[in-house]
Amino acid sequence: MSDLAVIQKDIEAGLIAAGVESVLPASVKMSTFVRCAAVAMASSSDLKQANTDSLIMALTQCAKDGLVPDNKEAAILTFNTKVKHQGKPDEWVKKAQYLPMIDGVMKRARMSGQIAVLSSKAVFNDDQFDYWMDENGEHINYRPSFKGGDMRLAFAFAKLTSCELIVEVMSKADVDKIRASSKTGTYGPWADWYDRMACKAVMHRLAKRLPNSSEIVEMCEQGMNMDFDARTEKEIIPHVENPLDKLAVLIEGRDLAAFYPWVSKNIGSEITEIKQLSDAQASALVEKLENSKQ
Repeated sequence: MSDLAVIQKDIEAGLIAAGVESVLPASVKMSTFVRCAAVAMASSSDLKQANTDSLIMALTQCAKDGLVPDNKEAAILTFNTKVKHQGKPDEWVKKAQYLPMIDGVMKRARMSGQIAVLSSKAVFNDDQFDYWMDENGEHINYRPSFKGGDMRLAFAFAKLTSCELIVEVMSKADVDKIRASSKTGTYGPWADWYDRMACKAVMHRLAKRLPNSSEIVEMCEQGMNMDFDARTEKEIIPHVENPLDKLAVLIEGRDLAAFYPWVSKNIGSEITEIKQLSDAQASALVEKLENSKQ
């Protein structure tokens, strides 16, 4: 039996035991959901090592929203989560977390039955884009060039079944402000899917004006790792293949003569080079540096 088949069999057993089939909407087949979850696991060494309970929980949340974990509608990421033990040292455990992607957020919004058209796009240098308002409401004109280049803005719009058009536009500077306020703005989804996260950010703003806004806003906030409210978790950082590289990015431009004593104090031993750190030590320092941005 192939590795993918074994993973699919194990995942299916766990999801059935968790009752996932009963929460999936009729539009999503259990076999499709299981296959997408298995492919995601097979293509990620991190997910293979993730805590099983957290993986099933993340997939259950994905199923409840009617999305599939195909990295288009939703993604399942791994995070290093600090687990505290009474009388024992803290432990870092890889846990899975559900991240709705912009396509999934829009799919869920359309399920309200009150939205005729919904879309969010990133606009690049050579694209034509115009937005204006008059006595008849909001208007947009968008024509992509498909040449790529630098992103200059992102926009989202919804046309309701009542024919009302609702538009939100966000400049790249505004998007970067949101990225800068995120604990994971230098890596993770913001580094890997910048334009998709920009679309998600502007959709978050638009969602506040849509029917069933609270549900859509909550989906947009998942995975943004920002202090939108008090529920934002503080003890998790995304797992990365090489924490030393991420630490190097965070300290770029710092006075290393002053930085190394701070590192030595935090890890309890003297170092003179970043490469002397273990992955666990580097991950802990990344967390401290990111938390200091809050």
